[in-house]
Amino acid sequence: MPTMAKLVGAILFAALAWGVSQLIIPLLPDGKPVQTFALVNAAWGLVCGWLIAGPRAGQGYSAAIGYGLTTSIAMLFWALFWHSAFQMVVASMARNHGPPMEAVMSTFQRFWDSLVLMSTPQIWGALLIGGSLAGMVVEYVGRRLP
Repeated sequence: MPTMAKLVGAILFAALAWGVSQLIIPLLPDGKPVQTFALVNAAWGLVCGWLIAGPRAGQGYSAAIGYGLTTSIAMLFWALFWHSAFQMVVASMARNHGPPMEAVMSTFQRFWDSLVLMSTPQIWGALLIGGSLAGMVVEYVGRRLP
């Protein structure tokens, strides 16, 4: 059932994902396509904000920090997994992988490489502080507009 907290959570976490994506884009290797990078990440933020943060509104502000952080980390996980799996499919279509298990393992290697690439204090700070603040706003909206 749609609620205002779910809507606000979806919008805030989509905006957070888009903003963090703008911090990550300069770190990406040259030649890597970035046309849809921020939009795909914002879509994951939208989904995670709606499904994780929104339904938990009303549990208190300390819980809001917790579910804000949880939503940020879930959003990061799904976005990294999506991009890694997509890169694996593209490489497989170009026949750059041997057996299927090699392709699957490359997904997790790409996931790890992307996580290491984006691990800067600015990006982690934006994710953690932004997630906490977004969680508190979702909590506020959940209390005021049930």
